[in-house]
Amino acid sequence: CETRRVIVALDGLDQLDPVPDGTPCLHWLPADSLPDNCILVTTVSSGHSPDTNSQVYDELKERLVNSTEWLSLSALIPEETSSVLQSWLMQDKRGLTPLQIAVLVGSASAAQDGATALVLQLGYCTSKQWTSFYLPPSISTSPCIPAALNELFLMLESAFPEQLVANVLGAMSVAHAGLARAEIMDIASMDDNL
Repeated sequence: CETRRVIVALDGLDQLDPVPDGTPCLHWLPADSLPDNCILVTTVSSGHSPDTNSQVYDELKERLVNSTEWLSLSALIPEETSSVLQSWLMQDKRGLTPLQIAVLVGSASAAQDGATALVLQLGYCTSKQWTSFYLPPSISTSPCIPAALNELFLMLESAFPEQLVANVLGAMSVAHAGLARAEIMDIASMDDNL
């Protein structure tokens, strides 16, 4: 019998709803994992933003008394952001002008609430439509994730009918295993108003 290692990653525990009566909100999380297995959890620090559930951070600090179990990461600095972007460009065999790179790195570096990597990813996806002579004003006028996503949706709605974008994004949000291109086409074709 072959033994395999299992790593369980739970990202963004600070986004869990706080428990109003002070009951531990991580009671479901095992204190120890099975031998040769690992549980990896992430959260932002206490008081990071008004939307942060600081109870999660405080509970994790109490549970993880061994300093080797706790790793604190700071936000990406512009040099690291640029390095990540360059690796994506090399992987996809793409190139951007220095100005386009500066806009991507600058927008990501201005991100709030530790969202540098997500804003960079959104910007990189957007940049796939740029030509070499395109001069982007910025990726996002607001460095927060909801505003950046809203701008992405507005860009989609400027290229496609608003109802089509709403139908496809709605279907994608409820699909448990994602949607194939043929399934998206089927969903879009069912609306007589499109």
